Amino acid sequence: MSGAVAIALHQCRNLSCARGYPLVIIARVEFGSKMLGESSRLECSSAEPFNIGFNTVLNCSDPQTLEEMAQYPLLVTLLEVLPKDKKAKEEKMQVLGQACIDLLPLLMGEVSLQLTQPLVPEQESSGQREIEIDIKLSVSQPLLQEKFLNQSNIFTLGVRSLYSLPDSWQPSSSTPYTVTLATPIPASLQKFRSLLVPNGHPKLPSEQESDQWRWPSLPNVVGKASLIAGGAVEQLAIEDENGDLNTNKDIKFRRAAECNKPLVTWNTRHRCWLPPDASSFFLQELSKCPLWPVEMGRFSSTGGTKGKTKEEEVAMSFHGVTYVNLAPLLYPGATKISGAYLLQAYNEGDINQKLQRTHTTLLEPMARSPTSLGKKAPGKRAPSSSRITESSSAVEELSIEPAEAKAESHAYHEARTYVHLEITLHRPLVPKRPASALAEKISEYIPPRPALPKRVGGADKAIQEFHDQTANIADLLLQEYRDLFGEELTNGKWSNNKEAADNRRHRLLYQLNSSGKYYSFKEQLKLSVVKIVREKFLNQAKTGDRNQQQAFLSQLYVFLTDEMHAGLGKVFSLGDQLPPPPSILTSDMLRHFATEAEALEDFKMADYYYKERLSRADYIASYWYDYGVFCLLTSDLDKSHQCFKEALSLDQRMVPVLLMYGMMCSLDGRHSEGESFFDMATTIDPTNTIAWTMRGLFYEHSNNPTYRDMAYKEAIKLNGGEQEKTYISHGNRSMGAQSKTLLTAKQPPHMGVVQHPSPAGTVTSGTEGNQQGLVQKSKLLGAAEGSSTRLQDYAAAPLTTSKVHNPPGEITVETPNGSQQEQYKVASSSTNLHETGSIASEDKGKPLAAGTGDTGGSLSGTSLDQKVGGEWKDDGENKECVEQPVSIFLQTATYLLDVHALKFAEMCLGHELTSPNGGPSAHYQIAVARLYMHHHNYTMAIECLRNAIVLDIQDSNAWALLGHAQYLTEAYADAKDAYQRVINYPTPPTHLHTVYLRLADIYMRDGEYHKAKETYLHACRKSPSSISWRGVGISCYKLGRLDEAEDALGEANILNNLDPVVWAYLALVCLKTSRQVEAEQSLKYAIKVGLNDTVLLDEINALQKKGLITAQ
Repeated sequence: MSGAVAIALHQCRNLSCARGYPLVIIARVEFGSKMLGESSRLECSSAEPFNIGFNTVLNCSDPQTLEEMAQYPLLVTLLEVLPKDKKAKEEKMQVLGQACIDLLPLLMGEVSLQLTQPLVPEQESSGQREIEIDIKLSVSQPLLQEKFLNQSNIFTLGVRSLYSLPDSWQPSSSTPYTVTLATPIPASLQKFRSLLVPNGHPKLPSEQESDQWRWPSLPNVVGKASLIAGGAVEQLAIEDENGDLNTNKDIKFRRAAECNKPLVTWNTRHRCWLPPDASSFFLQELSKCPLWPVEMGRFSSTGGTKGKTKEEEVAMSFHGVTYVNLAPLLYPGATKISGAYLLQAYNEGDINQKLQRTHTTLLEPMARSPTSLGKKAPGKRAPSSSRITESSSAVEELSIEPAEAKAESHAYHEARTYVHLEITLHRPLVPKRPASALAEKISEYIPPRPALPKRVGGADKAIQEFHDQTANIADLLLQEYRDLFGEELTNGKWSNNKEAADNRRHRLLYQLNSSGKYYSFKEQLKLSVVKIVREKFLNQAKTGDRNQQQAFLSQLYVFLTDEMHAGLGKVFSLGDQLPPPPSILTSDMLRHFATEAEALEDFKMADYYYKERLSRADYIASYWYDYGVFCLLTSDLDKSHQCFKEALSLDQRMVPVLLMYGMMCSLDGRHSEGESFFDMATTIDPTNTIAWTMRGLFYEHSNNPTYRDMAYKEAIKLNGGEQEKTYISHGNRSMGAQSKTLLTAKQPPHMGVVQHPSPAGTVTSGTEGNQQGLVQKSKLLGAAEGSSTRLQDYAAAPLTTSKVHNPPGEITVETPNGSQQEQYKVASSSTNLHETGSIASEDKGKPLAAGTGDTGGSLSGTSLDQKVGGEWKDDGENKECVEQPVSIFLQTATYLLDVHALKFAEMCLGHELTSPNGGPSAHYQIAVARLYMHHHNYTMAIECLRNAIVLDIQDSNAWALLGHAQYLTEAYADAKDAYQRVINYPTPPTHLHTVYLRLADIYMRDGEYHKAKETYLHACRKSPSSISWRGVGISCYKLGRLDEAEDALGEANILNNLDPVVWAYLALVCLKTSRQVEAEQSLKYAIKVGLNDTVLLDEINALQKKGLITAQ
């Protein structure tokens, strides 16, 4: 780690010589407070490019210099020596321009930099051309070794401004002051050094604030040369910020503070080099406690007492501190945080308690040393702003009156003073695993297998082509033979003696040779023979010996003859048998039938359809995924695990399978394995909101709050979109950002529940503010008659993992501090989910209720609209009703209910109720009702659905689910009313087919066969199935339309010939039409496939007896 940076100044362009005499210029190179050198005086008499030809060296043998290279730029100044005035004693110099050159590329491994740098003039003037200078920086070898460099890091602290100042801080010329910030930086193992950010100057709101970062304080920089080239201050949306003030309720306060009140501005960016030991120490400290202190103090200078000293005395007041939560930097791949952080009074006891380590104040020594504020003492070098000099023992201790200290401690709290900080790392503390490494890791867990059978190639392919050509030519020869001798066979002149057979053979050969077909057949076969020779006999064919050639031809003849007989045997062995007819049931139809059987709780037929689908194409990953989801419904967790594993072996980039398998690994306690699958899912589809939310649920289940909050924050960011973001400063908005859509409304909608936001990225689970919010939310539900108090209690806290053994059919809800609050019944037949830790009921004898969605192997199977409700927001100027997107937890809960992942769905619904934009909305009530229906607790489900209908009476899904719940509780009249309402809505529910089937079944029970027939026909028009056609056939049979009944039952039998009810009604139709034999056959098939309906059997027996009596 040693060397020297060679600095060479070459040509300079655009120098103006308009004064009529040559310019006398001097080039000066500085680094920090070091003067590296000055060129000799050079005369420039024209505007042509001028060669400076100055060289100097920056010695980097000192480790301190290497650290300063990360923080300070190289300052190049071009000076004009003005003509000496006769009265002046010294020559005057004028700055023509300055340039700050970043040396970080050399520190990061570059060995040469060639730049054309524009020089910033001290005072800009219109029409003046920009001066440019060519600079070359080089080193003989890299300053740092690659291994050392890869283990190091760069900590960058960007300080923008201090806002909402206390009232006593109003700018005044009588008591000028500056503000300084300080924060500890790891220097090595178990050792800190301080980073100071001095010279924060107060400004009025009318003064323009620069939108570019500045270099740290440089002694001789002038004008705008201190601005970092290309270092524009990025304006983030409030949803993308970290910090303490990033919620919707803070928008009004922050806009007023940043636009209408005085502020203290720095806009400086400080970089600190972290060697490998310091970088590892930094990670170690953040793992223990992610809070990082940033101290702040106000410093004012007063004149010294006469006769004692001429130096100014520096007094510090308003000593404060803010705690920056650096936990987001512990997330894999994270390198930056930015946000507004509230200040509070400095208290040594509090800071040591929060940081869990002893912290020494960084600012009080500055109050004893005037040079620490950046004021250069005579004859001494100003100290670096990244260090604090030791205080002199001769200086008096800082003293503040107790009353004054107490007033200052409340000043920050009353004014809500905050500072905007940005912290960036050059490399993430926790590297993110690349996609290739993740794919390799997943391949270790689940080895991939080829999705399709291996293609035939080489010699096998050539022989197969020869067989095909042989069969084709044999077919053509047979056709020629039939054309020549077909009449003899039909007229009875065919003779089988030898003479007639030889005559037919001679006539066939003559016909083939005279017509040219023999040559055509030979050419057609030649290409396949050539391929066989090339693939199988290539080495033997190249021989030059005549005997070997003859042996090769004999061997080839025998081989071709054998293969010809093999090919002809394949053709003529089939005879005239017809190929089996293709099945009319496609994969999509089988999946529809399986979903229909799930909804009607016929799990045996659903299992049959899924297996039939797999038997046709077991190399398609989505088929295994669908069957795995079905196995979750039937609580067959082992089979579900195997299905997801098989799907991943076929397609390791299928996001839904990765999520489901990772979730099952989490519930089995294999958190390390599950993290790899969630990481892979979000790497493949980084914009998938549901994937990020499920990843957050996984981290919550594995007790990793840091990663959980980061995953939730990423999901919230993706869910909002750029058009939904809010910016504090409208004028500094990024190019792609747009303001939120405003809705004109006089009254807030019913979704506008009183909000109690929490900081973005932090998912609350029942803080005091949230508990108050829940009280007001529960009052909103009071308008609904028959609203459930127990349901509100159940949803008042997120459902977390509990190890308490509860009675069967009960769920334990824990308060945020982990204490057991109350047990709530879910279903008498389902076991305790928290006790088993599974995502489906362990009671395999009683599978969960259906009525779920069609997942389709994707994450877009939810039934929610993308926008729902609204929120009233006061931005200080006007009130606006902003349309809110569906929350991440509600979207994810809907998807998880579709795939029967109940444990994670419970966690989502708990978060939805306590989230700032959540609450007991209509969609939330629907989701809770679906959860109850999974546990067969239809009473509570009906209560939730009635609450949802009160909140949104036009929600067709709520009415459909209400009808399903009432149908399953045999309240057919109420279910009928709900179903009739649903089919008349302009927006149909997600699963209209099930509504038609159950409504038609109710009509059949009530004897309304005409309505039943029409309803079943509606279902057939939308999506025909065996069940819908069976319903049409039964209703027509009841109406006495036997021909129509037979046709409909025939259609049902084509789609599913294993339905005993269809065969039974076909037997009834045949008996009524006096077809005894067909009736007996249909009855035999019905009994064979498992007919056990005693009513149907009695009716068939009665008709059989009646037919026998009539026949006698």
